[in-house]
Amino acid sequence: MAGLLGLRGLVKKYEYEMEEERLPLGEIVGGTFEILGALINQVLAIETEAAYDVLYLITKIFYIANQLIISPYFTEGGEAGLDRLSPWIALFKNLMDRAVPGELAATTEDMEEVERRDKHVVWKVKGVAHQLTYRLFSKYGNAKHVAKELKPFAKAFNHRFVLTLLESHLQQVLKRQSHFVGSKALNFAIKFIS
Repeated sequence: MAGLLGLRGLVKKYEYEMEEERLPLGEIVGGTFEILGALINQVLAIETEAAYDVLYLITKIFYIANQLIISPYFTEGGEAGLDRLSPWIALFKNLMDRAVPGELAATTEDMEEVERRDKHVVWKVKGVAHQLTYRLFSKYGNAKHVAKELKPFAKAFNHRFVLTLLESHLQQVLKRQSHFVGSKALNFAIKFIS
C-alpha cells in the first residue's frame, strides 16, 4: 500500500503537465505499469476489502497518469502499444462486470444507505473503472476528434475496445432496474451509452 500511495503521489505531480514537463510521467508509466499488472493478477483472486483498496489505488494511478492525455507507453509502437493497453481494458471490464456482494446490490431508496454504499470501496472501484473507460472513449473513440498523431491509435482503440466496453456499461444501466448500482458507475455508464 505504501508503494502504491507513493506512486500515486509521484504520478499526481505530473498529472497536468504539458509536453517536455510531462516526459518523466511517460518514463514512470513505462517502468511501473508492468509491475502493477503483475500485482493486479495477484489481487484479483482475493475478494476482501483490502484487495479492493489495492485495486482502487491502481485504477486511480492509471486514471491520473492518463487523464490529460494517454501515455505514449500505450500509443507508440502501433500494435505493441495497444497490446500493452489491452490487459488494462480487460481489467476495467472485469471490474465493471464483477458481481457485487448481496448487501451492496439489493435495491434501496434510503438516501443514507445509497450514500453509504457509494462510499464502499467496491462501488468506488467500479465507479473509477466506469469513469476511466468513459474518459478513454470520449477522448479516443472517434478518430475525427483527435490530434493527427493520435488518429491511428484512436481508430485501433475504437475497433478493438469500444464494443466490449459498451457491453459492460449497458449491463450496468440494465442492472439498475432490479439492483442497486453505484451513483458514479451509473452516471458514467449512461454517459458512455449516450
